[in-house]
Amino acid sequence: MKDSHKYLLAAGVLFLAGCASETTPTSAQTKPSPEPSVTTIPTESAPTKTATKTQLPIHETNTPSPKRTLEPVQSKTESTTGAATDLPNTDIPDTEPNNTSGVLYSKQTDGQYDLYILEENQDTGETQEVRLTDTKYDEMNAQFSPDGEIAYVSNPNGDYDAVKRTIKRTSDGWKLGDIVNLTVNLDSQPTSDWDIDYSPDGNQLILKSNSGKRGDGVGDIYSMDLDGTNVQNLTEEMNGTEEWAPRFVYTKDGKKILFTSGVRENSDIFIKDLETGEITNLTDDETDSWYADPNKNGTQVVYICKDPAGKTSWDQICVMGLDGQEQHLIPNQPKDGENGDPAYDINDLKGVSIYFIHYDEDGAYNLYRINTDGSKLTKLTEGSANILSPDAVPASVFSVN
Repeated sequence: MKDSHKYLLAAGVLFLAGCASETTPTSAQTKPSPEPSVTTIPTESAPTKTATKTQLPIHETNTPSPKRTLEPVQSKTESTTGAATDLPNTDIPDTEPNNTSGVLYSKQTDGQYDLYILEENQDTGETQEVRLTDTKYDEMNAQFSPDGEIAYVSNPNGDYDAVKRTIKRTSDGWKLGDIVNLTVNLDSQPTSDWDIDYSPDGNQLILKSNSGKRGDGVGDIYSMDLDGTNVQNLTEEMNGTEEWAPRFVYTKDGKKILFTSGVRENSDIFIKDLETGEITNLTDDETDSWYADPNKNGTQVVYICKDPAGKTSWDQICVMGLDGQEQHLIPNQPKDGENGDPAYDINDLKGVSIYFIHYDEDGAYNLYRINTDGSKLTKLTEGSANILSPDAVPASVFSVN
């Protein structure tokens, strides 16, 4: 199914092609071929679309890499990050970070995906990559809670389950707590769980699961308490279709969520009010839109889209208001390969800085950052190992204990 295919690419399972034991479609992405120069649609000329209310049918080694200094780049050909090489590991320094920020992500190493944090000194621009996990299975889709906990999906039992653990930045480096499995008992049959997210107050989790016991077996959005209890199907009314990539909207009550659904022929982004049950289609058009992420201010949403003008076939990053208005492509984003997995930097008080991945000249998905107005495009990683699912590290986590 086309929508499932695109979801799995954005969710970071392109490496599973030919080795997955489940029936979920794989999305091993072919290397992009040369394409004529394209022009990004500027904000002011982008068509404005109106959101529509939709009547839905019932149916883990702590090894960092050498520091380097980042400089903004204007395009792929002007990148200053150097040759495409994997970053070697060194000892982590025993000093407290100075004005440090960071981003958490999954990186393909030794045949599986492990968790890494890229630390960045805001004063000097130097970066340092630290490996958090080193196992024989995958750790993916990691998200931070407001109070310094992480949740992610992993497959030590074959199927992907949601787990959580504490994480702290100490004088001895990053320390991870014990693993707590959240969804191993979600269904009596093997299921796969993806796309976990914390509520703004840190008291609840949402995720996508293909549970056939509690849902339609295709894919629904579920909420649960932090101990894995009190499981609720939030998209039960969308029977027989796949829903994925849920995100809590940053509101005071945390009562709204964004998610993607293939309820129509194209994948669209929906917002649901958890109190009233009202579901609104924010991208009701003839092109695919998926993998939405809201900023902390609750004013904007970034998501993966297709160029409505058809000037490029690559996946692009779009932005819109929380009401679905003013949808447009982000200017100056790379146009020579697929872009994906957009995520706002929650430490950016203006709510305009995002992380995303781009399939570039290194022949892999690398990590980039850009503002939603197209300014300050920066390549953050380099090498031939795929990076997926970036999430900003909350500033409070860098307090040394």
